Amino acid sequence: MKGTSFQDSHPPSYEDVLHASSSASATPPYILSSQRSANRTVVTRALLNENIIPHLQQSILYGLAKSTLLFVPSDMASLQPTSTSGAENEPLPGFPGETIVDFPSTENPSLTRLRGPENSFAFWRQQPALTELEQQLRDWFRGGGYTVLGEETPNVEATSMNQVRNMKQSKIDSYPGSSWSYEEEQPLRNGEIRTSVEIREVCLRIENEMGLYETRTGKVVMVRVQLGD
Repeated sequence: MKGTSFQDSHPPSYEDVLHASSSASATPPYILSSQRSANRTVVTRALLNENIIPHLQQSILYGLAKSTLLFVPSDMASLQPTSTSGAENEPLPGFPGETIVDFPSTENPSLTRLRGPENSFAFWRQQPALTELEQQLRDWFRGGGYTVLGEETPNVEATSMNQVRNMKQSKIDSYPGSSWSYEEEQPLRNGEIRTSVEIREVCLRIENEMGLYETRTGKVVMVRVQLGD
């Protein structure tokens, strides 16, 4: 199943939105709020179209059911190498001997470093930004005919206390701050999908200039996707 890209809607570029915001000294507050929302939509759609969707399409092509994508904010210095050379459309280089730790062998996380002031940690730590990105991701999968799980609110009156307790327990992940777990959730059927978008602290093991290993920690945007078999 393939979804349709948000690129067809031709949203304004980040530079266009920023330029419009620069002349807002006498703009009413409700206009400023609208501009902020428009800017947030531009940034989240850019991450979805330029990074998330291509990776997921490749994973689906290779028959992979689980994807864990880690995006380093542009100003997360502890996870950004000093050298940021290269063209704007090229991925930023990583540290020598870089390895992502604290993930189980069943996952193969992919790490991407983001560019530009619009991708700061101050932006991505906002819950509205994370929520909008996940909603756009879910909409993309719905456009491809998938059934997105995890959005229904359980009817407590019609559900026994044991069932409610089990539902809550299934969302406990072995990693701090994570909202759901691959291992503890119920198996997905063909055509079903589960997503998660959140901030998480990760650790990188790198090789320094003296050839010794050291650990770097920092916050990233973590996107998880699980497809039904």
